[in-house]
Amino acid sequence: MDARLRTLISHISRNLHRRLSLEELAEAVSLSSSGLEHLVKRETGLSLWGGRSVRLERVKELLAEGVLVKQAARAVGYKSLSHFISDFKRAHGAPPGPRWQKERTRLMNEAKKPA
Repeated sequence: MDARLRTLISHISRNLHRRLSLEELAEAVSLSSSGLEHLVKRETGLSLWGGRSVRLERVKELLAEGVLVKQAARAVGYKSLSHFISDFKRAHGAPPGPRWQKERTRLMNEAKKPA
């Protein structure tokens, strides 16, 4: 993996709580906006904004820990709950409520089992 892509991923991960502009991301890896978009596409096959999935994966972790949906959405930088729910549903095929509560219950039950 290109070192600039690792730097980009690290920058995004450290800043999940806020909205990042293309210009800021490009600056973080010393590229132009278009250079960054080309790098990401070449290295991953995805568009740069496919990085939204990093935020949504973090939300899944938070939900599994018992954090409320609204709090989890805000923790990764969503200001609009409806926009978050729409993105989550598009990415995972279901809204963030019951499915992820079941996942939390499953994880808690596994943790209670003797080793």
